[in-house]
Amino acid sequence: MLRRRIPRWSAVASVGLASACSPLLPQVEGTVDTGSTTGGPSSSTTGASTPPEPTTGVADSGGTTDDGHASSSSSSPPSSSGSSSSTGSDTEAEISCDNQILDGNETDIDCGGNTCDRCDEGSACTQDIDCQSALCNGSDSLCAGPPTLLWLDGGDPSQMFTDNACTIAVAADDDPVRCWRSRGQLAAEFVSSRGEGRYEIDGGVQLDDDLLVASGVFGANVAEVAVFVVATEVAGTNSFDFNLNHPNTNNIGRYSCHLPWNTSRRIVWDAGNTEAARVRTTPDLVDVGQTHIFGFVNSAAQGTREIWLDGSSAASGPGHSDAPASNVSLGDRANLHVFDFRVVQPAPNDAQREIIEGDLACRWDLRSLLDPAHPYYAADDTDDTGCP
Repeated sequence: MLRRRIPRWSAVASVGLASACSPLLPQVEGTVDTGSTTGGPSSSTTGASTPPEPTTGVADSGGTTDDGHASSSSSSPPSSSGSSSSTGSDTEAEISCDNQILDGNETDIDCGGNTCDRCDEGSACTQDIDCQSALCNGSDSLCAGPPTLLWLDGGDPSQMFTDNACTIAVAADDDPVRCWRSRGQLAAEFVSSRGEGRYEIDGGVQLDDDLLVASGVFGANVAEVAVFVVATEVAGTNSFDFNLNHPNTNNIGRYSCHLPWNTSRRIVWDAGNTEAARVRTTPDLVDVGQTHIFGFVNSAAQGTREIWLDGSSAASGPGHSDAPASNVSLGDRANLHVFDFRVVQPAPNDAQREIIEGDLACRWDLRSLLDPAHPYYAADDTDDTGCP
């Protein structure tokens, strides 16, 4: 059973009912991925880990959003003495987010807290929500990594709702999830387009051909993006586990992935405008019932498209895709338990990626899956020592 760490910025509701998964449904027929139909079913367990308003915005390829969270230009440490402007002797001090002074509940100059914009990488923070990256490094209390555009946190049921209007939070194990709200820079809402997910008290959402879609996330070509997913394949299907350009399922001009494509048992990253540009792993790296940390990178700056599995490179291809993206979907034709889903923009460098992988491994007790050379590897999954 996965043991999640309670997020530093949010208290997680405690519900005392036994966990139950929704029954398996027949596979939904759809577009056949002719590039991923070789190979046979998996029998390997290598690298296995048994799993223990609506607000949308537009982001260009550089990650700028219109949700009101602009980047702070400050990376200065907090000052020990703050000051504030006053509207009068009989009024409380007024917070300013552009006075170049640490005041109010800011965690760094003119950013952080619950009033100002989120802080850039390297700025002081006290909780994840202070940072554009949604990651406050616990070892030095500084924001780490590039901006996290979308973050579906399976450890925070307060952002899961039983209705499509996203107003009624889940209250018990196995409650339906028809809306899952992002805790990232963009507070997009992934709303049910088909079926309904199921809240799992141990963390995450069970999707059994239940399709959640966030509309209008991107509004331009995307040359810089990375997607990180912690998930367990419950049953093998030919699925589009996520897609950054839903509903496009053609072989050209999509940003989708298979975790894996069941016919070939390959993990596939469809970030390319041609069939040859798609990135595929060798077969049988993952198997049904295993929980893994998946990473998918498309980067113009790094000149690569790459698949990462549990902190190690599993496949890569030269160049990058620069195609349009729009709606983001999760769970199309999949029988999947999703614990964590993050869209990061721009794509992180290697050091930043390792911090993200470390945070995911620590949060979901998967540290032993990482390569022993990884900076956040630990033989004991529950060891929080040195976690981001």
